[in-house]
Order: sequence, then structure tokens, then C-alpha cells
Amino acid sequence: TADQISLESKENQLKSDGCIVIGNIVDDKYNYIPDAKLPEMIDMKARKSYIKKNKEKKMNISEVDIKAAELKKKKMLNITSMISLCIIAFLVAAYLYYKNSPKDADFKPLTVTVELGKSLPTSKSAYVKPGIGKEVDEMSYTIDTKDVVVDKVGEYKYYVTHNNKRKPGIIKIVDTTPPAIETREVILLEGESFEASSFVVKCSDLSGCNYSFEDSNTENKYTQAGSYVVVVAATDAFGNKTIKKESLVIEKVGYVKFFKKQFEYDFSTNSQKVEKYEIHFTDFLSDSIILTGIHTTITTYSDEESYQTARKEYYGEVNYTCDDEAKTIKHVEKATTVGYYYSSYDQVINYLKTQGFEEVDS
Repeated sequence: TADQISLESKENQLKSDGCIVIGNIVDDKYNYIPDAKLPEMIDMKARKSYIKKNKEKKMNISEVDIKAAELKKKKMLNITSMISLCIIAFLVAAYLYYKNSPKDADFKPLTVTVELGKSLPTSKSAYVKPGIGKEVDEMSYTIDTKDVVVDKVGEYKYYVTHNNKRKPGIIKIVDTTPPAIETREVILLEGESFEASSFVVKCSDLSGCNYSFEDSNTENKYTQAGSYVVVVAATDAFGNKTIKKESLVIEKVGYVKFFKKQFEYDFSTNSQKVEKYEIHFTDFLSDSIILTGIHTTITTYSDEESYQTARKEYYGEVNYTCDDEAKTIKHVEKATTVGYYYSSYDQVINYLKTQGFEEVDS
């Protein structure tokens, strides 16, 4: 039957791929089958190409497997190396921490900075960093600062003792505080000289005060009559500086008038009073007015008891100054008017004369 068709060679066995067998097609009883079809001829070139491709594919797959295996192996080695390094680093860090961890004997004296004029710190924690713990046991540390001079700028050694171990530290006395300066207005006549210190009432600084103008040309710049603003600087020995703006008034000669009146002795208070006016006018004409003025009253007491009684009343009051040695009380105030609010030249002069004041030179 057709299902049982087979192709056989003369030797009754198949040859290798690609052989050509010439023969008849028969059934299992060797009866000839005339319409039977022979298998198609094998394309040897295509088959060789197919076989070659399969070999190359197998080879490529094999190479990929090899490379993947090598990559995996390399990755495992890297992971192992990293783990090993981490373990080594951990062990080294643990060793160093153990070796360098602070101990009680590893306390460290600190560098202490103190402002000139201030007291040294009283807490021992300001002087030492303990070897163990975050706080200093005040009872177990001794601080020796006997060589430190607190009122002189410089660096000084001090010593910290703890558990019979003594270590040196440094205390720095510094001056970073600028001077405290009090200034005043300066009024002078044209042609009179002035300097920075002319504007200073007082200056306080532990390193001393030096005075200057911020504009070094101030003294040469302001020589004509007029009103000006100058900037005065007070500087200590370490360059700390305070500046103040102040008023400079330069007047023409003859525009300043001085008046004085001395009162009779007052037996009820055992004192005698002197009253003075220093008045600066805008002009020296009849219609001129007061530019500025100073009214001063000085009371002098003849005995200590009377002076002390008056001192209790006036001491600490604004514009009052008590002089215990001279037993005097001075009252100074600015005057922009005189008497009953007189401000013009003629009004002021006439009023003062009617009140018993005399014009004096200064």
C-alpha cells in the first residue's frame, strides 16, 4: 500500500545524506507501484548552510553561557571582596576607637579668652575638657591661675590638675571694647584754634583714649564763621574706635557778650551766689537775636553743714554739679532767651542791665 512505500538501495539499506539511489518503488511484498512518487531531491547547499548555522548558534549560546558564568563569578568575587573590606574596616575602626577612646587621664585644658577688665570664669568647666563624660566634676579638678594678670592684655599660662596629673593651658586677656566717649558742642571765635580733644567731655577705656577727626583736614577746612558738623573719633591702644558727631560754631569777633552778677551774702543759707551769662548773637546789630547762650549759677557755702544740707537737695539733679572740696553747687543750662523770653540784642542787654548784671570780658 502507499503507506508502506519505502525506498531501498541495492544493498537494502540507506546511504548517507545526499546519496542518490536508483531503483523501483515496491510495496512490502515487493510488487511494483508504478504511480509512486520519489522523495524530492535534498538541497545539499541549503542543508550544509543549515547545519553550519546550527553549529554557530550552539557555539554562540555556549560562549554566552561561558561569559555569563564568568561575569557571575566576577560579581561574586567583588561581593566577597567588598564584604571582606567592610569587615576589615570595621575591625580597624573598632581597634582605633578602643585605642583612642577618651580616658579619664586624657583631659584637655582649653584656651580661655577674657575681655580686659572682666573677671576670670569661676566654673572649672570653662577651663577643661574632660577625658571621659560630657561634664566636669568640679571637685576633682584644680585650676591654677596665679600667673594671669587680668588687667593687662596678653597671653598667660595656667594649669589644670586632675588625679595628680598637671597640664598647662592658655588664658588670653583681650581688649575688644571701644571707648565710651561723651562730647560737647564747641563755640569759638573766628581765628581761634581747635582740635579733636576740644569736643571731648570725658572718655572711658581701660587701654586709654586717643582723639582725632575722621576727616584729617577738619582743622584746616573750618576756619570761617559759621556752623559745622564734625566727626570726632576716640581710639584705644588696640584700635577699638568710637565716633561721635558734634557741632562746631565759629563766630565773628565781637558777637559774644559776657555778663556777671554777684548777689549779697545770704545769712539764712550761709552762702553767696554768682550768676553769669555767656550769650552768642547772630550779628552785632540792634535787630540781631540770640544764637546760643549759657546761663551759669554758682553758689558757694561758707560751712560744711550748710553745704551738705544743700547738697542733699541738688545732688544728682540734671545740670547740677557739686564740688565737695570747694563747697560749691553749680547749675549750668542753655539759654536761647533771657528774662521774659527776650531774644533780640537790645532786649537782652537792657533786661540784664536792669537786673544788675555787668558786662565783663569773659
